[in-house]
Amino acid sequence: MATKREFIYTTLVFLLTATCLAPLIFFIYLAIQVVRYFWYSFVCFMHPEVQVIKETSLRSLVDTQRNQGIIAVLQTIKGEPNYEAVKRHLENLIERTDKFGNLVFPNLRQCLVKKYGLHAWQECQFQLDQHLIIAPNTFRGRILSNYNIQECVSETVSKYIPVGISPWQLVIIPSTAHQHYILLKIHHMLLTDTLGVAEMFPLSPVTRTNILPSKSILRNVFKTPEYISTLMERLLEDFNNLWNEFIATYDPLERPELTKSTPNLVYFTAATAISMVSAWKEFKKNYKIIKSDLISQLRFLYYLIKKEFARRSIGAYYLLKSVYETFHPRTILALAMKFSWRFFLAFTIRIPKRFYDELRALHSCLTLQYCGYPNTTVGFIYNYVPLFYHSLKEALYYLSFVVQTPKNVYEELTSSKDSIETVTLCGRKMVSWSDPVDSDFISKLAQKLGVSETEILLTLMSVGIARYLKQVKDLSPKTISVTARNIHSDYIFCPGRKCETIGGVMCIDLPIPVNSNKGDILDHLAVIRKNVQRSLDTQKVTYLLSILQTRYATISKLLPSTLVGVFLRGLSLKYSVSFTELTATQPNISQKTNWGQEIISSIYWTPPQANISISLCVNQFGNQTVLGVMCDAQIAPHHPALARGFPKDLSELANVAGLQM
Repeated sequence: MATKREFIYTTLVFLLTATCLAPLIFFIYLAIQVVRYFWYSFVCFMHPEVQVIKETSLRSLVDTQRNQGIIAVLQTIKGEPNYEAVKRHLENLIERTDKFGNLVFPNLRQCLVKKYGLHAWQECQFQLDQHLIIAPNTFRGRILSNYNIQECVSETVSKYIPVGISPWQLVIIPSTAHQHYILLKIHHMLLTDTLGVAEMFPLSPVTRTNILPSKSILRNVFKTPEYISTLMERLLEDFNNLWNEFIATYDPLERPELTKSTPNLVYFTAATAISMVSAWKEFKKNYKIIKSDLISQLRFLYYLIKKEFARRSIGAYYLLKSVYETFHPRTILALAMKFSWRFFLAFTIRIPKRFYDELRALHSCLTLQYCGYPNTTVGFIYNYVPLFYHSLKEALYYLSFVVQTPKNVYEELTSSKDSIETVTLCGRKMVSWSDPVDSDFISKLAQKLGVSETEILLTLMSVGIARYLKQVKDLSPKTISVTARNIHSDYIFCPGRKCETIGGVMCIDLPIPVNSNKGDILDHLAVIRKNVQRSLDTQKVTYLLSILQTRYATISKLLPSTLVGVFLRGLSLKYSVSFTELTATQPNISQKTNWGQEIISSIYWTPPQANISISLCVNQFGNQTVLGVMCDAQIAPHHPALARGFPKDLSELANVAGLQM
């Protein structure tokens, strides 16, 4: 009875959402596109000296001057620093031009401003010395070493990038004769599909072969559609074959004799369709070099259509002649005689032969379990009907998640969540990181306990948060909610941003252990695994939406920016902790600088914004894993407690599981 009641409740919520919100969102989307187009044009007209940013990301909606989305990456490099090599790399990067002589990365020279609520890039006086900084080898009167490097990096990260320059800095931090550090601070708006973190560092290009798929459960949320993709491939292949046959039959460029034959409406319609498709393909091929305004794009498309029509001698005269010849009595009489003759042949020869082919196809299916006659009805049924059936089952599988999503989102938004935020955030960021642990050991521990590596890491995160709360002594929530996502290390080490390396966002309830009893840690892990599985089962559609937002800015295009910004700030009050898992697709690859020095470690921090106060990033580099913590400066000086005990907590969990570290 409860299951039936739950099904009725889920269906009613979905129908109510679909009937009320879907039309509203559609009309809002149309209105937003019109308003944004005119507002964008107005800002461009009022400030022609700036380059207004058209795309809007979720980070840009909550980005403020006080709480900026500055990503930080710290790389530890073996040997002494090579300032001149780094400077040459940055000069080449900034001055790089394309084949037309235009700067490839002009924003690296421009400052980020706001004009009438829109972000824009503005020309400013560029000096490389303001962006490439050499830090002293002492900190607060002491020589930099492993004992005080975290304080030095944290203070460097906490400083705002000066106003009036491009929002990025590369800081060379000398340490000992055996190693030094390079710290990158860069605004998220500078990172595009062409400019990534890898371009900013002087890295030697690495040939990446046999890239392994991510084993993280934060990547394997959806069951890969097997039958639907196979069906689409077959239909596309059949359509391409039919289209090629259509072109070979009706395209005057393929058959010049068609231009000399008597025209008719069939040939005219076919040639017109082929011309339109050819023009569209050419338009898509040259889309990036066209001006972004709609008028220029329409003019270019019109030019291509005229060009394709001229190539095939299609015009008003050809149309009128085709109509005249098609409806001429002589043509109609010849067509009637032709159909009569074909009708006679069909009954005497074609129908018996077709029946014989169908029998051979049926015999092939029954005896060989394979149909070698795809052009028969039996062949179509044998090849496509089972595929349609299994594809329909897969479609219903995904549809079930769509139906359940409105109910799950409503319950998630209306539920009360504990938060660890007790102070007003100031916007400045502090960082810390743990000692490295062996990545292979985490994999062995996960196999030993029969859980995923992500669940092991989330358990260690909860223990670290509990340790932090004991120091603060302001509150002791039983459960907090965190946002979790996975990122491939190619995001940092491969050229270009590559949105495909960024996974979707999951919201997970993370229980906080009350005591440090070693015997309860396995029960705590079981609860986390249950919560993770519930999130994986109920948040598939929202996970997909977050991916679409990352790659195509779908959500920020559908809804008003102000509304989305308010919603994000309210939502971040519930999810005040973010968890990022950075996994290596090739764990054992060696990364070096372009002058040959080996990179020992790399730590990536994603900035907490809006009302998020703590960002936890687990970095896998080589065969080591390091926990990086970035938090609001108001949480300091307790934030190192979140990272300091990471290796010890892993060791204690391994001891309980009977595995020696």
